[in-house]
Amino acid sequence: MPPTPAAPDLQPPLPPAPSRFSRRLFLDLALPSLAGVGLLMVLSWVGTAALRRAQARTVLGYRVEAIQRDLASQGEGLESLGQMLAASWTATPEPTGDPGRILQAALPLLRQQDLISNVTLCAPGGSFSTLVRTARGWDLIQGGPAFGPGRARLTKQVDAPAPGVDWVRLPDGYPESRPWFKEGMGRLQPGWMARPYPFVGTPAGGLSYLVPVRGRGGQRLGVVCIDSTQTRISRVMASILDHPFSRTMISDPSHQVLVPPQPPSVADPGEAFQVLPVETIPWASALLDRPGGDRRPAMATADIGGLPFLTCRAPLELGSAFHGDLWVAYPMVPGGPLLRYGGLVLTLVLSLLLLAWLFYLRGMSRRYGQPVQRLLHSAETANRGGEVPDFDSDIWELRQVGQSLQLAGRAVRERQGLEDQLLQTQRFEIMSALAGGVIHDVNNVLSIVMLRLGRALDRDGSTPAAEDVRAGLAAARQGAALNRQLLSLGRKDEEPLHRHDLNDCLRDAGLLVRPALGHHIVLELEPTEESLPVQVRAVEITQALLNLALNARDAMPEGGLLLLRTRRHGSEAWLEVEDGGEGIPEAHQHRIFEPYFTTKAEGQGSGLGLAIVKRVVERHLGRIELFRAPGRGQGFRLVFPLAD
Repeated sequence: MPPTPAAPDLQPPLPPAPSRFSRRLFLDLALPSLAGVGLLMVLSWVGTAALRRAQARTVLGYRVEAIQRDLASQGEGLESLGQMLAASWTATPEPTGDPGRILQAALPLLRQQDLISNVTLCAPGGSFSTLVRTARGWDLIQGGPAFGPGRARLTKQVDAPAPGVDWVRLPDGYPESRPWFKEGMGRLQPGWMARPYPFVGTPAGGLSYLVPVRGRGGQRLGVVCIDSTQTRISRVMASILDHPFSRTMISDPSHQVLVPPQPPSVADPGEAFQVLPVETIPWASALLDRPGGDRRPAMATADIGGLPFLTCRAPLELGSAFHGDLWVAYPMVPGGPLLRYGGLVLTLVLSLLLLAWLFYLRGMSRRYGQPVQRLLHSAETANRGGEVPDFDSDIWELRQVGQSLQLAGRAVRERQGLEDQLLQTQRFEIMSALAGGVIHDVNNVLSIVMLRLGRALDRDGSTPAAEDVRAGLAAARQGAALNRQLLSLGRKDEEPLHRHDLNDCLRDAGLLVRPALGHHIVLELEPTEESLPVQVRAVEITQALLNLALNARDAMPEGGLLLLRTRRHGSEAWLEVEDGGEGIPEAHQHRIFEPYFTTKAEGQGSGLGLAIVKRVVERHLGRIELFRAPGRGQGFRLVFPLAD
C-alpha cells in the first residue's frame, strides 16, 4: 500500500534579523576580541616601556663608558701637556725663559685638547703669559712688572697670520691674589686643585691642573696652570651623550659637585660658578648608597620635569691625579621617532584593527546567524515530516546541513508511510489468520467431495455420467492445490531451503497467477522436459513470480500474452517472465530495483515490488536480469544455481 501523503506544511515566516543567534554570535566573538585587543594594547605599552628601558640602559651604559674613556684619555693628555710645558720652560737657556714662545709652540697640542680653556705660565715675580681659548681661536695675554701695574698686552688670534695687538686692564694684585698662584707656588708635585673656584673676568669657574716648575739647581721658576671650565667639561660629556635632555655632573670622593649639571646648549663661558653637595640634586640622591664597581655604573630611575629618566653613577678618573664619580641622567624616551611614538602608533593601529574587526564580526554574525535561523526552522519542519525547502548559502557546511535536513524530512515522511504499511500489514496478517481457518475448512470439504467422487468412479466408471464426475474430481483437486498455495504463501519465511524442481515451482505459481491476471490476459507456461533441481523456498519463488505477473498485467492494460518458462543454461536454471507491453524506458532501467521508485501514477504503486523480487532472488544466491525479447515486450530472467 503506498504511503499516506503528508499534509501540506504551513511554514511560519522567518524571524526578523538580527536574530538572537546573531546577537549571541556577535557577543561571543566580540567580547573575547575586545579582551584580546585590550590585552595586546596593555602588552604593547608594557613592551614599549620595557623596550625604552632596555634601550636606555644599553645606550647609557655604552655612552657612560665612552665618557669614562674620553675624560681619562683627555686628562692624561692634559697632564702630559703640563709636564711638557714645564720641561720646555726649564730647558730654555734664559734664567726665566720666554713663556709666550713656549705657549705658542704648544698650540698644535692645545688644539687637540677639548678640556682646556686657559693655559698660564707664571713666574714668581708676577710675570705671566696666558693662552685663552675663544670662539675664533687662541688669544695671548702677557703681563707683569715689565708691562706696568694693572696692564696686560692682548694679542688676538695669535695663531692667525696677522694677529691684532691691544691692551687690557687687570684686577689689582693679579696674579699674586689668585688661588691657583698661591697653591701652585707652594706645591712640590703636580696635581689638580682640591676645589673649583671662579675664574677672573667671567662668571664661569672650573678646575685647574698645577705643575710647579724648578730649574736645574732647584730654584723655583714658576708654575704652569691649565684651566678647564665647568661648562666646557659638561659640553664634552654632553657631546658624547648626544641627547638634548641629558644631564651630567662630576663629584669628588666627598660627594661635592665639582662640575654641576648644565644644559648642553650653554655656551662657554656658561652659567655662574657653582659648588654644591650631591644631596641637593634630587635625581642623584637615590644613587648615593649604590656605588658602582669595576667601572660598571649603578643605575636607577628618576622623574625630571615630568619625564622618566634613567640615572647612573660610575667611577671617573681625570688623568692619574683625579678620582671622583660621574653622574648621568638620560631620558628613557628613545631618540628615534619610531620608538618614541611607537606606543601611540601601535595603539592607534590596534584601535583601527579592532573597529574593522567589529564590523567584520557584525557581517559574519549576519552571514551565519540568518542561515542558522533558517536551518532551525527547517529542522522543525523536518521533525513534523513537512517538505523542507531548498537551502541556499555560500557556506558549504551549512548547505550540507540543509541537504541533510531535507533527507531527514524525507525519511520522516517515509517512516510515516512505513508505519501506515505496517498497520495495513497487521490487518492482512489478521485476515490471513482468519482466512487460513476458512481455507482449512474448505480443504476438508473438498477432501470429502474428492473421496465421494473417487468412490463413484470406482463403482461404475463406464456410465455416461462418469465423464462429468472425472471433471468434477479434477476441479476439486485443483481447488485443493490452490488452497495449499494460499496457505503456504501466508506462512513466514524462516523455513530452510529445500530441494525443488523449478518446473514444479512454475506450475504451482501458475495456479495463483492465473486468477490474478483477469480475462484479458493469456497466461502460458513453458516448463522444460528435463528436471531443474534447485535449493529454494517455493513460497518465495511463487511470491516473486506473482509480483512480476502483476507488474506485467499493469503494463498490458489492453490485454496480451504473459509467458512463464524455464530453461537450463550450463550449471544455471533460468526462470523467465515475458510480457507484451511497451517495456521499461531506458532512462529508468538503472533505477527500477530501488525501493519506492515507481513510474506509475500516485496511488497506483508503492515502488517495492521489483525491490522485493531482487531481494528474494539474491537470498537464493541468484540474480535477476532485465532483457528485451525480440518482437515482444519486457522480460525478466531469474537465474538460480542448479543443485548437485
